[in-house]
Amino acid sequence: MKKKIGKVEVGRKHGTPVPGYTPELGTRIAHAIERIGGLKIAAGIINVSEDSLAQWRDGKARPSFFGLSQLAKEASVSLDWLADGQEAGTTALQPSEPVAQIDQRLMGRCSDAFGKLYKELGIALSLADLGALAAEAYNDLVAAEVTDMDIPTQLVVIRSLVERHRRELLAEADANAKGKRSAS
Repeated sequence: MKKKIGKVEVGRKHGTPVPGYTPELGTRIAHAIERIGGLKIAAGIINVSEDSLAQWRDGKARPSFFGLSQLAKEASVSLDWLADGQEAGTTALQPSEPVAQIDQRLMGRCSDAFGKLYKELGIALSLADLGALAAEAYNDLVAAEVTDMDIPTQLVVIRSLVERHRRELLAEADANAKGKRSAS
């Protein structure tokens, strides 16, 4: 008799894959994990242990629907592709190209600049939100081809992005303060 303990199905012979598991499914799960940034990052983002995610990939545990759905979303692949290698109404797809290599120093400069802004303004910011702000700024910089510029020029452009964000934050705070005053 099979029973589930947490997210892991037990009662099978040790090492035997879950029913319906194929090596191709494992390859697609591995591809999604790598697109997110590796096992540790992917597990953290979809809120499962690294061991559980590795067991899904290796066919040693049955993945949850919501876990696979979140994995597909975060990896920017469809759930259909993740499940069977096909999109609705199409034939088998090849995985999309991996995400372009990130200039880690430029991303770090973005993260540092936004972190300093929020600290200066006394606004609490989670690391996830800081990462999202830095990634958004990084994407803007890449689109503007700042990655090809020298470091001092990159810093000037980053400062302008941060200053624009500062103005937006202060304007929002001012609008909220005015709204609270009028409600009294």
